Amino acid sequence: MISKNRFINEINEKFFCINFHVQNVGMDTLHYYYLDESELRRIQDVIRSGVFLLQTCNRVELYIHGDKARDKAKILLKYIGDLHHGKLKLNDTVIREGIEAIKHLFYVASGVDSIAVGEYEILNQIKCAIASAKKIGTTDRYLEKLVDRSLKVGRVARTKTNISKGKVGIYSLALEKIKEVVENINSVEILILGAGEIGSKMSELLYKEGVKNVTIMNRTESKAVELAQKYGYKGIKLDLSKIKDYDVAISAISGIREKLN
Repeated sequence: MISKNRFINEINEKFFCINFHVQNVGMDTLHYYYLDESELRRIQDVIRSGVFLLQTCNRVELYIHGDKARDKAKILLKYIGDLHHGKLKLNDTVIREGIEAIKHLFYVASGVDSIAVGEYEILNQIKCAIASAKKIGTTDRYLEKLVDRSLKVGRVARTKTNISKGKVGIYSLALEKIKEVVENINSVEILILGAGEIGSKMSELLYKEGVKNVTIMNRTESKAVELAQKYGYKGIKLDLSKIKDYDVAISAISGIREKLN
């Protein structure tokens, strides 16, 4: 049987996490750190170890498992910097090792590390992220087990504490803020910028709230129309000059300030 000290040492040597978070890199630049599927495949080819990518509206996190994980984390960080042509502030990167990396994922799954503390959306985001990693073959059984345990920890945290009591999802908070600002949400014209994950969630939430006057604007017009038709809304092609025509605009796309300047 492996001793406790040896077990902990092995975890500390083989697990690493690279974190880019809005608190460190800023909301305005986080989109520079996003990685697509092809980039993740190339990263896995470079380090030849299991890699799990979790990226949401406020984080990009890479979990690594394998021999010499510390060295591979450094190689990976440099590679990501080269991949994005020096646009990244790598000095602001948070690197967590071993037990600390594992604890961090548990905190994330529990909603402790969310903008809206205790929100539920992160659990589904983690599930989708590990499913994607399995599909493209970048993960390994140790990372899959870690993610499975983190989801269980997240569910237990919400069952045994009040962390998720009330409307704590970031989408619900956005809706509550709109209702604070406008007297009657059905008397204003609402624009959703983007038809991706955030735009889809906001569209669904507004529909369930009974809101009628919603337009979805997206780079690919067909995607905006497809999403809009689900809820009886209007879908149009991205044109930021039209924002002034709406009373409320919900941004679900990255780099919006740069686009408006």
